[in-house]
Amino acid sequence: MPLNLTRGPIVQVNYIWSDDLDQAAPAPCAESVQPSFYTYKDLARYLNTTEGWVRRNARRTYTSDPIPSIRLGKNVLFDVQSKEFLAWLKRRGGRTQ
Repeated sequence: MPLNLTRGPIVQVNYIWSDDLDQAAPAPCAESVQPSFYTYKDLARYLNTTEGWVRRNARRTYTSDPIPSIRLGKNVLFDVQSKEFLAWLKRRGGRTQ
């Protein structure tokens, strides 16, 4: 039996890198909600903290309530529009936009 690696429709993902934050936003995709993935550096800027703090708090071994993240190979990305991230932010007393 062949292994099926796809689990639903293909979704366009737009990554936001630190160099792209100062430029105009990309055109919206066909989906109604467009995920925004941040790197450690971008999330630190978004939360107004240091990159080291974000790296520590993203590890499960450091805290009992880590920052929700997505690991793609060696890259760790944070979806700031996901329900999990917004719930984490609310639990930690952060502001939601």
